Formats: sequence, C-alpha cells, structure tokens
Amino acid sequence: MSDDEEEFDDFEDASDNDKDEKEEQDVKSSSSSSSVWQPVNTEPELYAKLRKFYDDIPGETLPEEKIKRASTAYLRHQELLHFRLFKKYGVKLFDPAPLRDPEALKNPVGFYKKGATYTGKVSPFVLPYSGFIPTKYKNSTMKDLFNGISNVNSSEFMLRGKNYLEDGKKFPSKEAAFKLDGKGAFISNEEVFHCALNLPPLKKWLDKHKGASESFFIQTWMIPGPPHFHVVNVWHRTLKRGEDKAFDLAYDRFCDADDSYRNSKLKYKVHFPECPLLVKGAIKTLGGDRPCIIGNKLKVHYHRGENYMECNINIGSSMIARNVAGVAMKQGGKRLIVDQTFLIEGQEIDELPERLIGGSRVTHIDLDNTCGDYRDMEKPKKYVPGTESLAESSGWW
Repeated sequence: MSDDEEEFDDFEDASDNDKDEKEEQDVKSSSSSSSVWQPVNTEPELYAKLRKFYDDIPGETLPEEKIKRASTAYLRHQELLHFRLFKKYGVKLFDPAPLRDPEALKNPVGFYKKGATYTGKVSPFVLPYSGFIPTKYKNSTMKDLFNGISNVNSSEFMLRGKNYLEDGKKFPSKEAAFKLDGKGAFISNEEVFHCALNLPPLKKWLDKHKGASESFFIQTWMIPGPPHFHVVNVWHRTLKRGEDKAFDLAYDRFCDADDSYRNSKLKYKVHFPECPLLVKGAIKTLGGDRPCIIGNKLKVHYHRGENYMECNINIGSSMIARNVAGVAMKQGGKRLIVDQTFLIEGQEIDELPERLIGGSRVTHIDLDNTCGDYRDMEKPKKYVPGTESLAESSGWW
C-alpha cells in the first residue's frame, strides 16, 4: 500500500500496484456515448470530481492535501474509487456509473465450472465458401501456399515476466492457452455483431461443440461497407485450469468484467515474418507493427455466451488502422505472412507472467479467394470478384 492511499482514510486497502506502466497507455473508454461510463484522464480532473463530491455531502469535509493524494493514487483505479464512495455515502462519483465493482474481480470465475469435464474433441471450424487453408506451422512459409492459416510460434512473442513491474524484463511466451480452430472471411449487407449468435455456420459449430472445451475465444475484424467485410477467428482453450494460475486469474477477470475494464486489458501484438520492404516501411511509419491495448485504439464490442468470449473489433473506427490494412492488402497481400496474437496485459503482480490467449498466422493473402458472399445469410455463396479485386476496388481503405 502506498503512503498516498494510507492517508486517504475512506480507502485504506486500495490496490497497492500503482507503479507507472512501462508501456504507455491511455485511460480511455471505447465509446463516446453519454450512456456509458467514462473515466477521467488526468489527476486534476479526478481532483475536481472528488472536490465536488465532498462539497455536495452535508457535514463531510476532506483536507485539500488528502484529495490531491487520492487523485494521484486512484487515477488508475477509478471504478474502485466510485464503488467504495457509493457504499459509504450512497452517492455516485460518476454518472453514468461503472458497471461492475472491481472488488468483485478479486475472485473471478470466468468459465470455470466445478467438477466439469471436457472431451477435448474439437473439429476445425470451416466457414462455407471462405477459402482459408489450414496448414501446419512448419509448412506455413511455402511459396506456393496462398491463404494458409496456422497457429503461431508463441515463443517468438516477448511478454512481461513474473517480475516485470520491478525489473521491466520480458521473456518468450509459453505455448498459447487457446488453439486456433479456424478462420473465415465474408461480406454482408449489414455489420454482423456477435457472430456466435448471428453467423449461422458458427452458431451451429459452437452448438455441436458444447462440452468439448471449457471455453472458446472468438475475435472478428470488421471493416464497414457496404459491403461490410468481416474476418472471424475461433480458438478453443487447451491449457488446463490450474497449470498457469496467473493466466487463469487474468483471463477470468477479463471475462467477468465490464467493457471498460476489458478495453484496458486486451492487448494485440502483430509480426510480419514476410513483408515487402516498402510495405513494411509504410506499416512501421503508420505504427501498425507496435503492440497496443486494442480498446484504446479501436472500437470493440464484447459478447459473452455460455462457453465463449467474443470480441468484435472495428478497423473502420480508426483512420490509421484502416490505412495500415489498406497498405497491407493493396501492396502486400500475396507476398505477406502475418502473425496476429491477443493476450491480457498483466498489470498486477498476480497476473504475471503473461501468456498469449491465442494467435493465427495467415500466409500470402489472396483476398478474393478467402471471402464468402453472405449478403443473403440464408443462402451464402462463393464471392465472385468483379473487374477489380476486392483489395483494389473496395472503398474500405
């Protein structure tokens, strides 16, 4: 516990992990909607909120110095601050309020079910009319392989070690906790959110695999149209519960939390094992090769089901992200190999060391031949390109 927190009497047992992050983060909400809780970004803003809060409570005063100290100590724990004040005074610090009390995340459960057993029998997910070709990692660099997909080599990704908060050291990731089941791309007349429910082949596949794994992780990239373009990735958990308690805790917290917490924790890392030099330079200039907390950069919609966690990421919500995707597809495409991974950022000692949730390698992308035409969801078909390829003719970029 820091000295700042000890002197702020209302909250004697606040989090003791307030060291500055060594990787820059923005404390932001993913939505500008007035109906969604948004944290403040600076200590002066939090100070002003606290000052007004105490001014509005009859008979309550707090020395200026203590409010300043509290503003420093709780800038990264604003949800905790809100709920502790509300419990004591019955008055909201934030309105709209955070959705979930962070103290409820001390003992998260995620998808754990006591006594449950799983078959481990998971068949590949294949989206009809989408042309990705499953392959083994060792074969993923073959020159004549197009639209190949495989798991990544997790050890090529450097993640935060057990003592990162003290020494800043990173180490190769252990094997990812989830294994890639498949990838599919499709166009549609409308944006498709919550694919686990609204993309019929995926819904059918998940229903078939109830009891096969503790949980599935689903992630989609979305580019607004029309037509609207989607790429959906599906993984299932292979890491046995209890083998990595830090991962269990971090992932369970992520699944049990509200969207503002999830936006502060989901990290995206990408490598380009093969990439034309000019394309790599353009992507680097745009910042597209840097790891990031994805919810700080793009709008993300989260959906939790009985046995899955789904994240829909809108590339169109950032001009930079759209430009990076455009450069990659227009100028790289068939000469690219891309490794994409997701993880929960370890921001507390009990969440370290980090481990990848999962990753996917895509080899030599021929966009026209990866895409199914789902403009009629009940009657999907193979996409037939026009005079120009999707990468060249679309207004996505």
